[in-house]
Amino acid sequence: MAGNWKMNPSTSAEAIALADALEAVDGREVVVFPPTCYLDAVATLNGVTTSPCVKRFEQLKKKDLAEFDLLVAADVCFWDELVKPVSKLIDRALSAGVSQIIIADPERPTFHEMAEKTIARHGGELVHWRTSGKAKATGALLVINNQ
Repeated sequence: MAGNWKMNPSTSAEAIALADALEAVDGREVVVFPPTCYLDAVATLNGVTTSPCVKRFEQLKKKDLAEFDLLVAADVCFWDELVKPVSKLIDRALSAGVSQIIIADPERPTFHEMAEKTIARHGGELVHWRTSGKAKATGALLVINNQ
């Protein structure tokens, strides 16, 4: 089970408490994608470190992407102007040999435009999800396997 918690909670201490409280559900592993401002705090909780790389999509070159097997992103295609740069980033990542790309979004029209173009060009799958219970949320994952 994976989730992107956006900008909630509001402090690092609350972020650590939230990440620490998550447990496996029905025997499934739980994976969270905290916002950048909480990444180091959650990484420390899990006994790992992070190495930030702050660049525009256009600045991530094929040689940079070749260092990774997995590319994970969330909420990266929210303006019309981002469809082309995100699509080209996916092209470069696949060409560099990235094994899998997963991009999550709350299903904005711009995300769907990018996802449809990407699936037509490279294959992949659009996986829709929704929560049940008191907290209602929906979204989609673009999953591309490069094998």
